[in-house]
Amino acid sequence: MKLMDVMSREVEVISPEDSLQEAASRMARRDVETLPVHDGTRLVGMITDRDIVVRSVARGENPRGERVADAMTSDVESCYESDSLEEVGRHMQEGQRNHLTG
Repeated sequence: MKLMDVMSREVEVISPEDSLQEAASRMARRDVETLPVHDGTRLVGMITDRDIVVRSVARGENPRGERVADAMTSDVESCYESDSLEEVGRHMQEGQRNHLTG
């Protein structure tokens, strides 16, 4: 089985310049826990609901004033939709990754 057989095709991205409040709002609206961060040209990171809480709210920051770039994870890797699920799982395990974007 390939990644393309199980992946979501309707993915919403967010800009690194958008506010954390906007990211949280989009996550709530789409009922997701993570959003890819795209600068208009390429993938530059991922933002999770946990990133927002731990890297902003827990520090007393205002999510309306903080940017996605301030809390996102920028060390990201991607895979191809033609990759097998075994390859993807192995890649995630080796890199200790919890999320993937294709």
